[in-house]
Amino acid sequence: MLHLIQRCTIARPLSQERLGVSLRFDYMGASEFEENAAARSLIAMYLQQDALQKARYADILDEQERSLRLYGLFAGNGPDEYRKALLDHIRGKRPCREPSYFPQKVLRADGMMLQAPGGIRAGLRCGEEIDCWWDLHSHVIFTFDKNFAGRLPQLVQASWQYMKLDKIAP
Repeated sequence: MLHLIQRCTIARPLSQERLGVSLRFDYMGASEFEENAAARSLIAMYLQQDALQKARYADILDEQERSLRLYGLFAGNGPDEYRKALLDHIRGKRPCREPSYFPQKVLRADGMMLQAPGGIRAGLRCGEEIDCWWDLHSHVIFTFDKNFAGRLPQLVQASWQYMKLDKIAP
């Protein structure tokens, strides 16, 4: 959990197409990201689609006071355990394979102010445009963008159709 986080930028204007069109994947620099990890994650979601869940963490906020929204499998741990892991990651206690730049985007978490308002962007040189993350092991996609998060179930389904996963039984 939270080991292989793919950094992404949401394509604007928002797309109704599959994830491959709706997200621009940041170069991660580790081979684990290049070995069809996103496709494998989508296949895992397809095979366990009845277990897909939406979650919203009202206590993890970005500088615009938007709460974190998630969609995925949560790797059998559930949204509550995943929230705890994310809080550990924000606090620097749970590093990822490559930097996620997620903690730098968080203004407030678990009731604690982490950065001065307006100071987040100033301190973030790399990954400025990153606004979505995909946990490729836990099969969870998360963002502060409410409109994009609302489209995730349809985007995941469109990706399955594009991959022709209907040829294998869920």
